[in-house]
Amino acid sequence: MKAKFTIDPAKNPKQIDYAMTGGPTTGKTQLGIYELEGDTVKFCFAAPGKDRPPDFTTKEGSSRTLSVWKREKK
Repeated sequence: MKAKFTIDPAKNPKQIDYAMTGGPTTGKTQLGIYELEGDTVKFCFAAPGKDRPPDFTTKEGSSRTLSVWKREKK
């Protein structure tokens, strides 16, 4: 997967969009939201072509992905 992304931190929740430039979804856009708190960032994305998630929840069949990344301190 390859993508170019844009963010809009002025929205609530903050928005992130992936414009897919490589892989099986090339040419499509994934709409998402994000939250950055300290050393942790949380992302929730809809499947390509679906509406932006309004919150950080996923349910079976929702076609959403939720990931939480934490910076490793050295």
